[in-house]
Amino acid sequence: MLAETAADKIVADAKAAAERIITDAKAAVEKAAADLKAKQDAEEKAAALKAAADSKLVLDKTLVDLTNANIAQAKAMSESKELQILVDTLKTKIDSFQVQVDSLIGQLAAAKKSATSTNALLKKICSAKPKPKGCL
Repeated sequence: MLAETAADKIVADAKAAAERIITDAKAAVEKAAADLKAKQDAEEKAAALKAAADSKLVLDKTLVDLTNANIAQAKAMSESKELQILVDTLKTKIDSFQVQVDSLIGQLAAAKKSATSTNALLKKICSAKPKPKGCL
């Protein structure tokens, strides 16, 4: 369960970062489009094309970040599955241990009952007059 929470956090953080990058990239693309419309000469159009190229780089970086987020999510899911297997194994061992503890508790109760009966019998024997040999 802890691994699932950690994996969810990694995925959420990666998605949030990707969304911020996409938002920034969209804003940069919109700015480049506005510059193209606002500027009419060749030098200004070249600057706008450079801004569009920069936006493509941001989008490319976003794709890389999304790919990395997917890889991180897959790794986290794999680790989560491995941890679940360990948890299931431990649960099985704990259940087995509980059965053994319950059995020992039952044996202890039976031994206590037997000791109580034996002590009562010894008291009865040792209360006889004259005291039998071995009684204190």
